This record gives sequence, C-alpha cells and structure tokens, in this order.
Amino acid sequence: MAKPHALFLFRLLLLVNACRPSHQQDQNKISSGDMAALAAVKESLTDIPGSNFFATWDFTAPDPCSTFSGITCSLGRVTTLTLGTGLSNSRGLAGFLCPSVSNLTELTQLVLYPGLVTGPIPPQLGLLRNLRVLSLTNNRLKGPIPSSLSSLANLHTLDLSYNQFTGTVPPGLFTELAQLKVMILASNQLSGELPRIVSAEILHLDLKDNRLTGALPLRLPSTIRYLSASNNMMWGPLNGLQSLSELEFLDLSMNQFSGPIPSSLFRPALSSLFLQRNNLSGGGPIITTVTINVRRGINRGFEPQFPDWIQGVPLPPAMVSSYQGRSRNAWRSAMEDPYLNNID
Repeated sequence: MAKPHALFLFRLLLLVNACRPSHQQDQNKISSGDMAALAAVKESLTDIPGSNFFATWDFTAPDPCSTFSGITCSLGRVTTLTLGTGLSNSRGLAGFLCPSVSNLTELTQLVLYPGLVTGPIPPQLGLLRNLRVLSLTNNRLKGPIPSSLSSLANLHTLDLSYNQFTGTVPPGLFTELAQLKVMILASNQLSGELPRIVSAEILHLDLKDNRLTGALPLRLPSTIRYLSASNNMMWGPLNGLQSLSELEFLDLSMNQFSGPIPSSLFRPALSSLFLQRNNLSGGGPIITTVTINVRRGINRGFEPQFPDWIQGVPLPPAMVSSYQGRSRNAWRSAMEDPYLNNID
C-alpha cells in the first residue's frame, strides 16, 4: 500500500525540481528594455586595440547579468554599468555615449573608465532618478555639462574630471542636489562664475585647472573637507571660508585673490593649505604643523605669526628658531625650507 504513495511523492518531487530552474531563469532574465539599451551602448562604443572589454557581451547568452563584464543586475534590471576595465594595461574605449543609457532606469552607478570617448553627455542621463554615482573621467568628452543632471536627486558622487567640457557649471549642481557629497570637475575648460550660495552639503569639491572667474561663493557648506579651485582666474577676497570648521585641505593657488587671509581658517583640522601666486596681503597665523604654502613672496605684505593653538605642538627646532621674528624678505627665503616643500 505504501508503494503507490511513495511513487506519487517521488513524481511530485521531480515536478517541483523541474519547475524551480525555470522560475530562477525568469528571475535572472534581463528585461527586454535593458537588453536593447545595452545593445545600443555596444553599438556606440568600441574597444581600442589592446582592450577586450566587450568580449563577454554576447547577446545570445542566456543570462547576460552573469556573463556581461561591467554590469550587475537585480530582479532582471541593470543596476550598475561600468564601461571599461580600468586596468593599467587596457587602453579603454572609444566612441560616444548614447542617449539610450537613460533607458536603464534602475541604474545606481554609471562609470566610464579612461579612454578616448568623445562627444557630449546625453541630457537624457538626467532621467536616471536612482543614480548615485556618475563618473565619466579622463576621456575626451566635450560640450556643456547638461543642466538636466541637476534632476538627479539621489546623486552622491559626480566626477567629470579630465575631459574637455566647456561653458558654465549648472547652478543647480550646487543648490538642488541634497544628497551630493563629492563633485570633481577638475581639468576641463569650464568658465563663468560660481553661484553665490552653495547649499548642497558637499564634502569634496574639486574645480582646479579650469577657466572659472569671479569670487568665491559667499556661503559654502560647513561640511566641506576638501576644496580646490587652483589654476583658475578667480578674484576677490577669501569670502565664505570662515565657517568651514571641518576643512582639511584648501588649494586656491594660482588665481587673483586679494585681501587678508581669514584667521579663522587656521584650525587644527586644516592639514594642507596652498595660497601661492595670488595677491593676498595682511597678516595672519601661518606657521603650524600643517603644510602651509604661501611662498616665494607672491602674496604681498604677508607677515607670518604663530597661532595660539600651536603652543605645545612639536615643530622642528630649526623651524622655530629661524622663523620667529623674521622680516618678510627673510620669510621668503625661509619658505624654501624642505619641511614646507615636502608635498609639492
């Protein structure tokens, strides 16, 4: 009597096991819309000889989410897209960014490694409302930065450095992205002025090596820890820096800033300060254990003093004896001390 019952259970188990892989395949199967977007990406980009990033992109494969290099998926949707390998022996990709990338609506990360990709950023990328990281560095991208990127409400990191972007920085990047923590626009050809107020609680802001003009914003977020705007054409007083209590790195060198250096800058948190090749004047607390760079007399009339908080902090004895009571001309010579040049 037990044999028919056992046979029934055995057949039922076989049926359950046969159905399970099919269910898993449905879970892993990439959506048709995402598949079409990936096909457009491959059509618009190509491996530079010596690179083989797209070798795994076989659209006849049953599960692209498992076999395509550079993508990860969740529930059949592409959530991260990394274009290129980033390896030192890979020359990267060439071509252009196609608007169809915006059809990958579940993307949280879009990364393009160094290569020879040219053309503009598709404005349609502003439709990727889940995007947290947008990194398109070290290529030949050009044109303006689309203002539509200000619609990326969840964006945490924006890195467009080492390209050929022109025009002004969209003001919305500084005011409308509440989640933005890292903005790197260094080494482009950006021009124009910065907004008067930066309301985004940015931690890292890098604008060096552009063609920016005008004054610093009157209000910068107190959260900022890294600020670089060196090698631009900015001018005016060092406004907006007094409230930066978390600032660790500041580089405003090679501009046309003028006026005194705010004494409130010199806090223990500050580890590196570069202000050379400006028109700064007046006095201020300068010698600390941090790397302070105002050398070669480019800043006129600058008389260094020790800040009160440095008492009890060990400095090299030769520095203490040689810097105290120096005249401005002697200070210029003393600033060539290797101790202050170790980070150049």
